[in-house]
Amino acid sequence: MSAWLVLVALCLAGRAGDARAWPVEVELRGPLEGVEFDLGPAGSARIVGRLVPGERRTVELPLPLALPFGTGEVPVPALEPVVDGAGSARVLGWAPARELDDLPAGLSRRPRPPAPSSAPPPRAPALLAGLALVLVAWRGPRRVGPAIALVGAPLLAWWVAGTEPAVAPRTVIEVDLAAGKALRVSAWGRHAHWRGRARVEAEPPGAPLEIVLDLQGREPEQRARVVGRGHLVVLRAQALTSRGDLAERLGVAFEQRWTRAADGAWRGPGTPPGWLVAGLPQGVPLTVGRTETGDWVRASGR
Repeated sequence: MSAWLVLVALCLAGRAGDARAWPVEVELRGPLEGVEFDLGPAGSARIVGRLVPGERRTVELPLPLALPFGTGEVPVPALEPVVDGAGSARVLGWAPARELDDLPAGLSRRPRPPAPSSAPPPRAPALLAGLALVLVAWRGPRRVGPAIALVGAPLLAWWVAGTEPAVAPRTVIEVDLAAGKALRVSAWGRHAHWRGRARVEAEPPGAPLEIVLDLQGREPEQRARVVGRGHLVVLRAQALTSRGDLAERLGVAFEQRWTRAADGAWRGPGTPPGWLVAGLPQGVPLTVGRTETGDWVRASGR
């Protein structure tokens, strides 16, 4: 077995490592209703959308693969997608490098923001209500019992499975002013959604991912979910102009701002959050803050 096949086998085994969804280009030919890639323990990826007979389309789809050394010269695994319809789907190769692949190493490797906290929904009332309804159904009339059971059973199932409330992501705009580069990093819960090109990571590394590319709207939407415990981090390009101060270059307005000079002392209203300043480079000017829209900013350099 060749070396690259061994590496592919490790990737599909879902081993811990660089837990990302790596983008590939997929050529679609109609007629079809969808395409699915089964990546074993690493997760899965699906394309949802209808193509009519004769229609061709090339899309970019993130595949959850554990590639500890990146794509590099490693060929795309030989995958057999399952096509819903008489059409076809073919992986052309890794998606070409773009703005997310042309970032300073220090910028893309900064500590990720913590996932937003969310309180689990109260399920004890549902448990009691479900048990009561099932008990009434068991002891009640024959015609009423089944109807009540239809209500009580879903309540019990919901209590067992639990639901996750929708939580807005915690977003940090990472900036390297010396390099003139910026990156938008959003920490989600177990579910995330976005439009446009992005890099998806799982925390903890090695957590299986489910990716969906939805082509049914005007603009394709991508969704991801961590299977089991963990959360998602989505990285996207951030515009940064070359003129003006930091706020003008990012196109934001600051609600709070702190600066750190070469002496290491922070200046601003109190002290910035500990998680926001952890792991930042030493010996260079820093600016951190919170914008009026709720995003956070970490900028190094001048």
